Amino acid sequence: MVKSLRTAAVGLLLLATMCISAYAEGNGPIETVFTEPELMLAADSFSDGATDEDIEKLTAFLHEQFWAGATSFSIRCEDYPSLVEDDINTALYRLYYYPDMFNLRGGSGRNRCWTGGLHGWSEIEFNWSYPLSGEAYEEAKSIYTDGIERAVAQIRPQWSDLEKTLFVNDYLAVNYQYDPRYRDNSGSQSELNYDAYSFFRDGYGVCNAYTMAVLAIMEELGIPCTYCRSDSMNHIWNVVELDGAWYHMDVTWDDPTPDRLGGAMHTYFLCSTADFQSGYKHFKSDDWEYGMEVVCDSTEYDGWFWKDVTAPLCNYRGVWYCAGPSGISTWDGISNGCEPVVGAERCRTGIGLYGGKFYSADNYSILSFDPLTGETETVATFESRIENYIMNCGVKGNTIYYKPYKLDTQTIELDPYTATGYGYDFYFDEDGLHLRVEEDASVVLAQYDGGRMRDCAFYDAAGDYTVEVTGQVSLISLDEQYAPRCAAIKREL
Repeated sequence: MVKSLRTAAVGLLLLATMCISAYAEGNGPIETVFTEPELMLAADSFSDGATDEDIEKLTAFLHEQFWAGATSFSIRCEDYPSLVEDDINTALYRLYYYPDMFNLRGGSGRNRCWTGGLHGWSEIEFNWSYPLSGEAYEEAKSIYTDGIERAVAQIRPQWSDLEKTLFVNDYLAVNYQYDPRYRDNSGSQSELNYDAYSFFRDGYGVCNAYTMAVLAIMEELGIPCTYCRSDSMNHIWNVVELDGAWYHMDVTWDDPTPDRLGGAMHTYFLCSTADFQSGYKHFKSDDWEYGMEVVCDSTEYDGWFWKDVTAPLCNYRGVWYCAGPSGISTWDGISNGCEPVVGAERCRTGIGLYGGKFYSADNYSILSFDPLTGETETVATFESRIENYIMNCGVKGNTIYYKPYKLDTQTIELDPYTATGYGYDFYFDEDGLHLRVEEDASVVLAQYDGGRMRDCAFYDAAGDYTVEVTGQVSLISLDEQYAPRCAAIKREL
């Protein structure tokens, strides 16, 4: 069963378009009220007169106004000499697939076209209303940008684009889930989360929300990314460029449903079109529509080892780790294959990193594995009965989640430190920042007020520290292994 909703349905999800006459008698204003469209333009539908450069220019202008929440603005037609009504529709259609244009959905407006007789109209005035305005919209923009920053803050700048893209796939699959209201029929289609803002806010959404979230994060990372949608499948997913070649990437279908904590599949990660259409049921009819002109004919990653990996790959101190039937293995970030880790053969079900240790499971036991010492320890063990058989295991914050076969998800609380993998761990509480520095690590802690640094401290001795904080905090590892910048974790208190 396709686990997606049509995300750009005609007359439902496309933002309001307007119908503007390109020619009118007289010199007075012509008004047109517009809300939901009756016809959706194709993404590559352009008028005969307008150039793509003009449409891009108009799209950029409208984007700036809509992001600012402007309710009244105008364009001078002399700045767009060949513009006609279809070009404005095309610009609005493109904006629908901008992840930060979440406030356009459900908006409406009125335009006034000041005409110039036989020479057509000279100015178009837009008056727009939005679902969110004022403080509510500013809060929404903050939630949107924070959602992007939370993901990007965990990505090392020295990673390759391949590694960054893998992390984005796994990060979203582990930390978010498909909108449960669709699965249990507890909400109408209009109530589901379709955009990146509500996805980051609530932690769930349908395929359009996953796609918008990927677009937002990849744009921040500077990795070329667009979308591909199919009406026959009622589905949308991403297409990403790596080393000059384009690949399909469907995080929605790589996130197990119902949600499986700690689960991240890679079946639909970096596929060629041939691979996508042959065995993975992403094809019902020849109706795929891309956000830009791309061809996904590279088979570079078809059949890679991660296709069988159902848990996230974790990076610790520059090394990637994954769990599978042979236990924990390492990946070099380049090759198609991984090497089993001696001593971690029992860690086969799920993987999560916390406090410098990996947590996994083996049939009836929860295990920890220290990658520095190579030691595996038993955290908890259960009676060998079928209902106790551990199906999956993952870590979120300082909590281990595991799912026995016939029982609800169980938890084990660990100490509260957040592991960074950069030589230090930390957590915040009412006493301030608690910092744990590992052997041979160096950490700079800077505090800011109003964007200006007011205090800076250097920690190069292993130990636990408690620091009173009153503003914005930045932690930066100066370990030579990760220089010049390994991590910057900020928190507003």
